[in-house]
Amino acid sequence: MGKRKERGCAYWRGVIEACQASGLPVKVFCEQRGLSAEVFYAWRSRLRKEAPKPGRFVAVGGGERIEVELPSGVKLRIPEGLATETLQRVMQALSC
Repeated sequence: MGKRKERGCAYWRGVIEACQASGLPVKVFCEQRGLSAEVFYAWRSRLRKEAPKPGRFVAVGGGERIEVELPSGVKLRIPEGLATETLQRVMQALSC
């Protein structure tokens, strides 16, 4: 995956979150920031499709060490007690 795509995913994920937090309609939000609403919608659709699906996480007992080996060979070690929301954000970032 190229650096350009990674920046694109991270950038647009942030833009989408900012739009949601603003409470503004997408069109108004984009106009205020000089963004294309069509591109916004395209990225939102793409990121929704790539987001981890509900139910992909499983409960594990306390004290268990979790290690995930990615197809690239990179090992992701997850510390005990990591918040589910944090893990979901990490998984979303890895999916781009």
